[in-house]
Amino acid sequence: MENQEEEYQCSECGTAVQADTKVCPNCGASLEETSDKEIPDNDKEELIEIPLTSDPAKLSAILSLLDEKKIEYSINENPMENIWGPTFTQVPRLLVHSDLEDEVNEIIDVIDNDENYQILDTEIIDSEYKIGSYFSIKSEASGYRIVKILATDLQGVHIRMYSNHFDTRPKTINLKELYSNSIKDDPKTFGSYHIPLRYETFSEKWKPEFVVEGTVSDDDLEGYKIWKEEKGGYF
Repeated sequence: MENQEEEYQCSECGTAVQADTKVCPNCGASLEETSDKEIPDNDKEELIEIPLTSDPAKLSAILSLLDEKKIEYSINENPMENIWGPTFTQVPRLLVHSDLEDEVNEIIDVIDNDENYQILDTEIIDSEYKIGSYFSIKSEASGYRIVKILATDLQGVHIRMYSNHFDTRPKTINLKELYSNSIKDDPKTFGSYHIPLRYETFSEKWKPEFVVEGTVSDDDLEGYKIWKEEKGGYF
């Protein structure tokens, strides 16, 4: 007697299909894994679907923020095909636990509707704000200061600001002379080990100009790591 091939049900319409079937013959839904992220089976009854933008850049930004905030999700790219047919819509939907609905919708709204939200192409970020690079910036009081790029993401740039002041914008710097005072040491020249800035804030208000490339150490990233753990915002 020949062994029967293993069968299972389509998650969209319930039709019995072979284990190696890629597309449901009844509703046209994709039966391939749609995300690297898995949601536990015991939580599937409490999942909800949230419509996502089809804009690739905005979609990438949303998923990046979900990853950053450690929100578990899955993506269903064909949730309406069992109703409208396989060619009616390809609007992706996010599958998340119902308890996370408000938080996820807030993330989507920020990126989808905020006119001030700027998304830069990854290649632009890497070329203009290379990690470890030093930039001169205009000081709020007078003169110029030096900052170093600690990290970048789709929302902004993370910098370390040094206490050194310059009367004119420096073209070269001695890295060994850079230091960061705390506000207790000197309120007028204090530095900061981590400042998260939106790209438009950094580029338009701080007026950065590249000085020299450098590196980032684990000590440099202490403040940035704390910020990530606490899910901080941007200036």
